[in-house]
Amino acid sequence: MVHAATSRCALQPVGDDATMVEDDPCNQPENLDARSGGTRRDEVLGFCKPPDNLEAQSGGTKRNEVLGLCLSLNSVDLGWLCSELVRQRTDCYGEAYLNFSNLELLDGDFGFGRQKLAISTPEATVLRRRLSSDRGENLEAFKAAEVIAERIRARDIQLQNAPPADLKPVVQFEASMYYADESKKIVEFGVMRLGDTTGVSSVAFTTRDISAKAGIKYIATQGTVHFDIGDRLKTFTVETIDDSNWDATLEFCVELIEDSLVNCVLGKYLWCARVKVMDDDYFPNNRFAKTLVHIEGRREEFDNLNLALLMWDYFMTNLRNKTVRTGLLKSVLADQFGNLNFILGLFLQLMLIDRILCAACIERNEGLWGMDTETSLFIVVIFKVALFPIMHWLSYREAFWKVGGATRMTLQSNLLRKYLSYDIHSLQNCSESRLVLAITRDSRDLAADAFCQIPALIAALTRLAMITVYQLATPAILGVPFPKYEYILVRLAPSFLFPIAMFTFMRIRNQKTETYLEVANASQNDMIQVVSSITEKSDLFRDYRKRGFIIDVFQTKIAHFNKCFAESTSIQKNNEMFAVWCIVLVSAAWMWIGGNDVARPGGDLLLGDFLNTLGILNAQGEMWGQVYNVLLKMQRSFDALETITELMNMPTELKHQAACFENNLVHCRRAKEAAVTLDKGITTVDPNDRLCIELRHLSFTYRSQGLATNQLRASSVSLPQGGLYLLAGGPSEGKGTILKLLGEVLLPRLPGHTRTSDAGSGDLIVPSHLRSLHVSSEPMFIEGTLMDNLLLGVAAGKETQDGSKERVLNLCSKLGLSRSVLDCIEQNSLTVPWRQVLSHTEAALLHMARAFVANPELLCVHKPTLYFGEDISNRVHEMQKQFVVNRGLDQPSDKFWHRRPRTCIFTASVSQSLADLCDGLFIISNGGITAHVAKRRS
Repeated sequence: MVHAATSRCALQPVGDDATMVEDDPCNQPENLDARSGGTRRDEVLGFCKPPDNLEAQSGGTKRNEVLGLCLSLNSVDLGWLCSELVRQRTDCYGEAYLNFSNLELLDGDFGFGRQKLAISTPEATVLRRRLSSDRGENLEAFKAAEVIAERIRARDIQLQNAPPADLKPVVQFEASMYYADESKKIVEFGVMRLGDTTGVSSVAFTTRDISAKAGIKYIATQGTVHFDIGDRLKTFTVETIDDSNWDATLEFCVELIEDSLVNCVLGKYLWCARVKVMDDDYFPNNRFAKTLVHIEGRREEFDNLNLALLMWDYFMTNLRNKTVRTGLLKSVLADQFGNLNFILGLFLQLMLIDRILCAACIERNEGLWGMDTETSLFIVVIFKVALFPIMHWLSYREAFWKVGGATRMTLQSNLLRKYLSYDIHSLQNCSESRLVLAITRDSRDLAADAFCQIPALIAALTRLAMITVYQLATPAILGVPFPKYEYILVRLAPSFLFPIAMFTFMRIRNQKTETYLEVANASQNDMIQVVSSITEKSDLFRDYRKRGFIIDVFQTKIAHFNKCFAESTSIQKNNEMFAVWCIVLVSAAWMWIGGNDVARPGGDLLLGDFLNTLGILNAQGEMWGQVYNVLLKMQRSFDALETITELMNMPTELKHQAACFENNLVHCRRAKEAAVTLDKGITTVDPNDRLCIELRHLSFTYRSQGLATNQLRASSVSLPQGGLYLLAGGPSEGKGTILKLLGEVLLPRLPGHTRTSDAGSGDLIVPSHLRSLHVSSEPMFIEGTLMDNLLLGVAAGKETQDGSKERVLNLCSKLGLSRSVLDCIEQNSLTVPWRQVLSHTEAALLHMARAFVANPELLCVHKPTLYFGEDISNRVHEMQKQFVVNRGLDQPSDKFWHRRPRTCIFTASVSQSLADLCDGLFIISNGGITAHVAKRRS
């Protein structure tokens, strides 16, 4: 954003002219006017505006009138007036100049379009100095931009003729991506009309869910945008919903409806705008927000978090997922059938021994409730089998309730979504192996060993409660005397002694268990990191014959991991065996006590009661052992939870992106207003297409890694849309950095957003409606067919023909790809590691073909001919030229004026032929950027 000057100036008469000099505003004239300063200064400001007929007043007469009015102001109003005048001149005249106004006289009258403003030499000097101060650049750079813009306009008219008179205007969004801050609750959208504005147009819009759901993250909105005569931009708002629950960065979109168009056509790409809803809460919730807001600065505090509470918070967050919540409830209810079957089994066993198969019962042929033995056995068998089919079916269906799958997917997808939004500092602190293991191992452990154990934990506790009720209710059901007090105590005591002993043991062993588990996981991370490095750089180790060396390094990592894993496993096995020891000791004690009572003549304890109690004690031990093992699994998941919590809360660049978007949008809207106001004589080019791509005294210093750092020194340049531009210069001068900044791979430094760079200043301005694409010098491929790779950048949604097989094959053929590669693209079936299979030349050509297929409005290519010889290089450069001349490659010629200009900026070694081919050559050096405009080609 261009800021007004903070210094104040006073006008002093010198002869017939007036010069502007820096002065102290406290030197007030004596004849101060009695009227209010606000009214008076507004009157002065009105005089300062250029009249409709600028030739009617001479510059000197007008300056004298302004000077007289200024002398009547006090120091405060005079300071305000000077600041406001400078701001208006800078914003209005400066923006008009930046947008191809015809500036012919730097030391006299300034020409703005077809108008002339009477600004004499001293005022011109001040304006030039002011523009230079705010832009961080001299005016010669913008004069070069104007020359280029005029040539581009003339070229388009020459090749395509003037736009048809009946050409309908294009309506589209002002940008392809918007950012919604939950706390602000409102996101504003701009819909722009390009082309003819002499009529009335309208288009309807509607919101649509993507990952953000209407009613939960935003309020579904529909409406119609109306453009009156002369309107070029309309805005509307959509309300977001703020809550205190954590969510990943979710998205929804707003679409313009084609069937609703009135006197307009939809833009080819920006008929749909996506919205990123930036959540301001922490994972798993805000209980530990003060620690999670900046983990790097609170490492010790983060390491000492109450992990049990953190696990509870994660459970509560996960239960907000309807699929997970429903599946968990089904699992809990299904487990209760198992508990009912267990209690029924105990009861049937007791009946079988004491009421059906006892010697006296057989002699009397008397079983249950007076029935004969055979009938009683039949009833027991029926009850024993009755619940099993239901239990089998429920166990089968449990696999489809998606508790584990939905839980893992939520963690894994959000981890990857977060990683892709990390700022540079977060990326430097998150290794590839750590992310891979967090997604594959930690997410699985947290889902399977923690959350998915909740049904088992509830089932075990429920069974323990049922066992207690069973022991108390059985005598009453059977109509037998209540057992002796000591037998009741023996049966119920484990229900209290087991948990006390187990929780005490867990608490004692907790620190040791966590330490060994963290060491084992860290050693596994190191091992995976080495494997990743070896596979990525295998050619390097082959070239230098270091395969034996790297194998030795890997074996050392394996040995360390095996040692740590064995120690951790032994600790966990000892923990698990504690519950078994408790069960064995309690069962042995009952065998001794109860067995003696059964064997003693005249003993009170029947064999059935003895065996039933033994079964109950074993069942209690098993259930408490199950509870204990579930808690151990959850304890082993603490390290996974801690890792995932840290990765989920690492800072992202979304807020920085949103700030850059807002800053850029302000610049673009102001520039468009100036272009509309002052360039009314230009009718063949829409004001949005006249906006320049600008660097305004932009500097950038990468975040240093030790002593390694790099930087872009303060640079300024203005690039009209629709041109082919070559950036050249020595190594490490910042050519690649400029391309990354233009392609949004890097973000310029802004106040309050300092994590992405060590230093930086200035402004980067890219018209908001342009889709930019950065193409690196090194070819890259995704897993899939060659066609999948070539269509990677094609806009999704309505059919654009950009991704048609015919167009893709045609572009690849023009680039000179071999017949075998073209056949592979056409068959679209082969999937191999393309970077290893293809030659460097073929890979680089496909790399360029993918960029041309994507058809962005701004294409930034770093060293596009790095792997090519002269012939192929010339062919690629000629296609780059055709890309900008025809506003895309292989596009319908009758739609030329409906398309936005294409701009291509690339880096390469300078040659005379290449400099003549380009619309502009820009040499980057320590002193900044020097523009060289090619001569007109005949």
